[in-house]
Amino acid sequence: MLRVHPLADVRARLSGILARFRQEGAVAEPVAFGSHRRPEAVIVPYEVYERYEELARQRDRFNWASSAERSVQVELPGAFSAEHNREVSAYVDGEIDASELYRRAVARHRQP
Repeated sequence: MLRVHPLADVRARLSGILARFRQEGAVAEPVAFGSHRRPEAVIVPYEVYERYEELARQRDRFNWASSAERSVQVELPGAFSAEHNREVSAYVDGEIDASELYRRAVARHRQP
């Protein structure tokens, strides 16, 4: 559990907090602050924020792919191939976009 600091303390220590983030990088402990010991915001090293954003994008792509898979399974019941699963992973990891994933899926199902 993070200690919740008053905003005035964080404001006064901001230069020191940034210096610690520069020194410790992504492993630096976040700083939570708010009123009446209730957390309202957190300051984290930028590397942590970037990783959070990437995970959020992956989660969104995974949710979209899962929804699309459910729609496809209604039309084409049965297990997905290992190739399909690799392509979905590539999409979730950002290696291919949604239109490429769709193009590959359609091409695979059109094969005799």
